[in-house]
Amino acid sequence: MILAVDAGGTFFKSALFRAGGLLARLAPVPARSDGTAEEIGSAFEKVYRQAREKSPASLAGVAVSVPGPFDYREGVFLMDHKFRAVKRRRLGDFFPGLPAVFLHDANAFLSGVSGDRKGRLGGITLGTGLGAAVMIDGVFLNNEKDMPLHPLWNRPFRGGIAEDHVSAAALLAACPGAKSVKEIAERADTDGLWRHFGDALAELLLPWQEKLTLEKIYVGGGVSRAKERFMTPALAALPLEFPSLEDPALCGAAKYFGQCQTGTPTP
Repeated sequence: MILAVDAGGTFFKSALFRAGGLLARLAPVPARSDGTAEEIGSAFEKVYRQAREKSPASLAGVAVSVPGPFDYREGVFLMDHKFRAVKRRRLGDFFPGLPAVFLHDANAFLSGVSGDRKGRLGGITLGTGLGAAVMIDGVFLNNEKDMPLHPLWNRPFRGGIAEDHVSAAALLAACPGAKSVKEIAERADTDGLWRHFGDALAELLLPWQEKLTLEKIYVGGGVSRAKERFMTPALAALPLEFPSLEDPALCGAAKYFGQCQTGTPTP
């Protein structure tokens, strides 16, 4: 049995997995990613404590999906925009006694939603920011730092970068006074905003898909739940899939742990 953790900036989601699949989801824990080292550490410790209470003697390890910048081989925080208080600390220290593996969150999402499917696959996460990963026949296309080789968030786009136009932050900036993407999606006066979002996403994804000859692009993240609002004709022409799998990053992290244990990780 292993503990899988999705270490997002707002909440830590976690679950217990066995070789046969998901065993139990654990309660989300506020991440306190802008807090002190003690507050961040306390959040991780709560995740660990929940797992121990659920499975007191049989945990074989922990697999963590975590955004970059991060040292995925050594398990060290390198972020400045969040988790600043624990920069250069080892994440594994919060799970004493457990073997630990670490995976970029976009890779974890793509691994989780793709299952055993082969081929040239892409995955994007439309959350506060914009995540992207590519996998060919089950192998991630990563750089030397084990981060996705073909990111999208920082691509030059419409006078800025892609994340300025395609993210939850972009939607909130374009709709002053709105407190959530859900609120924007429920408003009847935001059709134009959503059309702009969908057209921008299509304009961004088309050259990415063509350059990498991707057969399928999985789309996840909180914004993807509003797909009916931003599904423009240009976007509908792309080979997109919006998976219904709950917490795919946890499934991807658990899968990666198993690959590492058998000596066949997807580098």
